[in-house]
Amino acid sequence: PFGDASPVETLQLQARQRPLPLTQIRRDLPPAVDAVLLPSMDPDPSCRPQSARELAKALSDALATPEDSDGKPKPKPRQTIEFTAPRPTAPVRNSSLRGRTPAVPSSRGVLFRSAYEVLGARRGSAWVGDISAKFPELATALGPQSSAMAWHPTTAFISVLESLGKDESERRTFASQLGRTALESSFGQFYGANPSTATPAQVLRASDLFWSSYHTWGTASVSARDTDADFTLTKGIASSLLCASTAGLLAGVVVRAGGLKVSVDHSLCIADGANRCVFHLSWQLAGDNDVLENSQTIRGVLID
Repeated sequence: PFGDASPVETLQLQARQRPLPLTQIRRDLPPAVDAVLLPSMDPDPSCRPQSARELAKALSDALATPEDSDGKPKPKPRQTIEFTAPRPTAPVRNSSLRGRTPAVPSSRGVLFRSAYEVLGARRGSAWVGDISAKFPELATALGPQSSAMAWHPTTAFISVLESLGKDESERRTFASQLGRTALESSFGQFYGANPSTATPAQVLRASDLFWSSYHTWGTASVSARDTDADFTLTKGIASSLLCASTAGLLAGVVVRAGGLKVSVDHSLCIADGANRCVFHLSWQLAGDNDVLENSQTIRGVLID
């Protein structure tokens, strides 16, 4: 899936980058195809279909042509300009493709991996050894063989966040960058469709589905409008740094869907004693001519 890359480059790409979803090349295919094929190429064998028969069945279901009430196959609809927001399909949540959900509150390995990208250039590989020695439970999550799809205890993820900076302000900044980095490297796989073909509001309305791809805890809901939205998380974990990483993740969602000058205001927080976390997101919409002019803003997400 990485084109003409050399063997060494391929190994590096496998560790740091997910393959391009097939629907970005073949736009006539349903999003369900991505939800089957991308996990099938996961480096972690436990996240792949467990047999060729299972893969064939899942792919056949994804490609199945809907039938009319008389049992005759429907013709494929013509492509139209109007867009209906894609939502992850059943295979995204299929445990046989994603692995078993752990009993303790857990977070995806991609969040741990993103710590390398956030801190790698600043502290080097010694950081991994230092934090693993301080928190032995992180040795597996941060190890070179750890899969981006694996589940690890969220308490270990909080330990990673607490190691990110010298003070609370710096840790919050790094935590939001980590959330954004994790989102950019994995959202296409978890969402099951190309988010750039939808509006930010349409993508955010699927938050109840994609949130569970990153964390096993919390119940997400969204009230979204054209240029702003309220993301509410109940049954969450009281950690201001987890909230900072969530703010970065949400900002990344909006950017992936084409939002510009994104701002996230975390107005209500479980860590402060509230019964839920509320994140208010706002953004601007722009035409194609405005994207280049605002490219710096896209990379510089504002996190309050």
